[in-house]
Amino acid sequence: MSLKNAKYLLGLFSFAALVIAVIARDTVVSTVLTLICIFASLAILYPNLAKLSNVSQDNPKVKTLKSVTIFNIVFIAAVILLAVMVTRLEKKELLAGLVGSFSENQINTGSKFLMALLSAIPMLFLGNVSPKIPFNRYTGLRLPWTVRDEETWIVAHRVLGYVSIPLAILVFMNVPTDMPLEIYAKCWWLGAVLLWIAIPGLISGVFYYKKWSGKL
Repeated sequence: MSLKNAKYLLGLFSFAALVIAVIARDTVVSTVLTLICIFASLAILYPNLAKLSNVSQDNPKVKTLKSVTIFNIVFIAAVILLAVMVTRLEKKELLAGLVGSFSENQINTGSKFLMALLSAIPMLFLGNVSPKIPFNRYTGLRLPWTVRDEETWIVAHRVLGYVSIPLAILVFMNVPTDMPLEIYAKCWWLGAVLLWIAIPGLISGVFYYKKWSGKL
C-alpha cells in the first residue's frame, strides 16, 4: 500500500468512527462498528508505521512505535467494551443487584479505584516509552508545536516521562478517603489527567517559542 493511500484510509476510518459514535443510537451496533474502524486503522497503521514516521524499518524505535500503537488500540477497545457492558447491565437492572451487597462507602472506593487504575495504566506505560518515541505525526503527544519541530518533540516526551509516575501515584491518593466519587472525578482525577498533558505541553510550548524567537 502506498503512503498516500495509507494516510487517506487512516483519515477515513478515524472520521467514520467519530460519525458512528455520534449518530448511532443502538449501543451494541455503535460499539461493534467503532471497534471495526479502530482495528481497521490498526491494520493499516501497524505495517506502515516506519513510512509514516520517516524512520527506517530496521530502526529500534519502530518497535517502540508498534508497541505504543498496539497498546493504544487495545486499551481504547477495552475501555469501550467495559463502558458498554456497564451500560447494558444498568439497562437490565443487573448492576444494582451486583453492587447491592456492598456498602455505599465500598462502592465509592471501588469506583474511584477503577478510575485511578484506568488512568494510571496508560500513564505508566506511555510515560516509560515516551522518550523513545521518534518524531512523527501519528503516535505520541501531538500538539501543534511538537509535530512541527523535532527538538520540541523530544523535550515534550522527556517531560512526559518524568511526570507520569508522580501523577499516576497522585490519582490513587484520594481513593481510600471519604471523598465522594463525583468530587474525585471532577477535581482530583480530572486535574491529574489534565496535568499529565498540560505540564509537558506547556514546557515544550515555551521551549518552542524561545527557540523560534531566538531566545535560547
